[in-house]
Amino acid sequence: MFSFKHDVDLVDWEEAALVIELASLGRKNPEELSAAFSNSSFSLFLYDSGKLVGTGRVISDNVFQSVICDMAVLPEYQSPNIAEPFVKEILKHVKTPGIILVTSPYTMEFYKKCGFNRLMIAAAGANQLECNSIFAHLI
Repeated sequence: MFSFKHDVDLVDWEEAALVIELASLGRKNPEELSAAFSNSSFSLFLYDSGKLVGTGRVISDNVFQSVICDMAVLPEYQSPNIAEPFVKEILKHVKTPGIILVTSPYTMEFYKKCGFNRLMIAAAGANQLECNSIFAHLI
C-alpha cells in the first residue's frame, strides 16, 4: 500500500540516499541530504508498505518561482501509475505560478505527461539554446 509522508524527521537518510542513487540522480551524502530536505519549502516521500521508494522536495520564494529537486523513484516503481500520482501530489503543495524541474533526458516524456514543458534557455552572447533537462510547469 502506497502512502505519502512529509515529515523529514522520520526519514532514514541512508535509505533516501540509496533511492536517489538508484534513480540515477547521483550519490549524495545522507547528512547533507537531510539538511537539504530540512531546509526546503516542502518535502515529500513515497512509501510502499513502510519501504521508502520515492523522494522529492521543493525550494521556493513562495511568490513567483519554485524548483522541484531530488525527484526520485526507485526504478522498479517508475511506472505512470505510481510516479505520476507522486508528481501530482508534490505539485498540489506548490503555490507559485512558475515551477522548474531539472531532470535527466530519459525522463522527459514522463514529465511532459505531467504537464511540464521543456524550457528554452539563453546564454550571454549566444543564440537561444535547447536544453533537454530543464522543464517548467505553469499554474
